[in-house]
Amino acid sequence: FPQNPIRNANIPLWTTPNDHSAHVIDRVELTMAARSLRVNTSPGPDGIPNEVLKVIVALNPDMLIDVYNTCLRSGVFPEIWKKARLVLLRKGDKPLDDPSSYRPLCLLDCLGKLFEKIIDNRLRLFLDTSKGLHERQFGFRKGRSTIDALEVLKKTVKNSKEKVGILTLDIRNAFNSAPWNAILGAVRDMEVPTYLQQIINSYLENRVLCFESGGIEERMSITCGVPQGSVLGPTLWNILYDGLLRTRLPPGVEFLAFADDVALVAKATDSIGLEQSLALSAQRVNEWLTQTGLSLAAHKCETMVITNTRTHNDMTITIDGHRVETSKCVKYLGIHIDSRWRFSDHARIVAAKAGKTVQQLSRILPNISAARPTRRKVLSNVAHSILLYGSPIWE
Repeated sequence: FPQNPIRNANIPLWTTPNDHSAHVIDRVELTMAARSLRVNTSPGPDGIPNEVLKVIVALNPDMLIDVYNTCLRSGVFPEIWKKARLVLLRKGDKPLDDPSSYRPLCLLDCLGKLFEKIIDNRLRLFLDTSKGLHERQFGFRKGRSTIDALEVLKKTVKNSKEKVGILTLDIRNAFNSAPWNAILGAVRDMEVPTYLQQIINSYLENRVLCFESGGIEERMSITCGVPQGSVLGPTLWNILYDGLLRTRLPPGVEFLAFADDVALVAKATDSIGLEQSLALSAQRVNEWLTQTGLSLAAHKCETMVITNTRTHNDMTITIDGHRVETSKCVKYLGIHIDSRWRFSDHARIVAAKAGKTVQQLSRILPNISAARPTRRKVLSNVAHSILLYGSPIWE
């Protein structure tokens, strides 16, 4: 969790002549938000699970409506709901003493997340009815998936009479590093209603992460990033990242994004043209990220030329002094894309992955009380999901 201790002067709120105050939350809006709450999930620090919230909404919804409307009118997101409990999940059999062996999981109070859901629904409705998010952002958006993003890439490759180059970019610790001032500035630039700006500003203040160390509860202030485990976080990320996707690129180059996974896709008559276009595009992306307070992990970026010829087309693109060499196969959104669009490498890799996963599950399933046909069906479904992911773009 990076720290960004210096917070600039408050971002001025955007106001318009037709800007309106917060509409009160009613029973219908609360009930709709509560329906989306998942059960059998871990609660936050207060220990109140979603099952209890669903009962409250069904029996005495006014109790929550009064609290949430008070927060909305005052523009204050209560600090008690900004406290996250950190749980570390070990990755497989990795060493116990290695910090990278653990995956952090942040648990927030369900009461706060239900309020977030109401705010998020209103924010998404505004984005859908205003100028909206960039069409090339496929992550965290209803009705869009990784396959939809890959279909756009497939269409570009299949319809182009020129060579197609792709440069995948890796943003260093993206979600945890997003500066709050940059998020608030992006929210303002989107002309989000003032009352939502106020509550989001409050939401991103005085956040705390709690964890146990030697049996003692420790606290750590969070000063940047979209909150892990939150409801609002993904939408706030998309609003921030929208500025990147609207960066002016050279002719023939376009963005493709799913959340923070972004790729530059270029068309040109030869490899030299692709190299020049992608290099300039990468430079402009890097400038935007630097100005925003983010950075590229240049050593994780990959580039490739997609062509029908057998000739291996080389490009050399430099990012922050690091040379990104041309690969014969690039992984993007879980698919291993080879330079001739044949997916033989992908088939080989996922076949090995499916076999390993089924083998590991086979060791666990005998200890689970279930009929043998049921166990076979579980193994079959798992294997199919791994093997057939991305199949619509293979042709």
